[in-house]
Amino acid sequence: MDAFALPGFDLGAFVRATLAEDLGEGLPGGGHDITAESVIPADARFAGVMDSREAITVAGLPLGSTALRGESVMVNFIGSAPDTAALARIEGVHVHLYGKAPKPLRKIGHATVTAPDEATLLARLARVEALIDPAA
Repeated sequence: MDAFALPGFDLGAFVRATLAEDLGEGLPGGGHDITAESVIPADARFAGVMDSREAITVAGLPLGSTALRGESVMVNFIGSAPDTAALARIEGVHVHLYGKAPKPLRKIGHATVTAPDEATLLARLARVEALIDPAA
């Protein structure tokens, strides 16, 4: 595997870290603190040498289905976030706040809006957008 013979690169550790990240689980024996940053040299990381699907393929693991499961859109919260309780009442809306203090022009979070079809997605998106303060 000369293509992956980069100084400081450990393919096995990268695959384990990628799987842990993708599955949202820690590995037995404390492997949960392995990150891509710890196993890939910085110059390779930012040069796009390998992404998680490539690493999984190289390891001979199945990639899983790529079939569309529905529609989705991401709405960024810039400057401030809408009422999260109101957002939580909208089906298919998942809020991600970054813990940053609100500040003009600062991205402080986003909502991922999902739906089984485009019409439902657009209706949910309109409800989310109605909660956003245009002055923020």
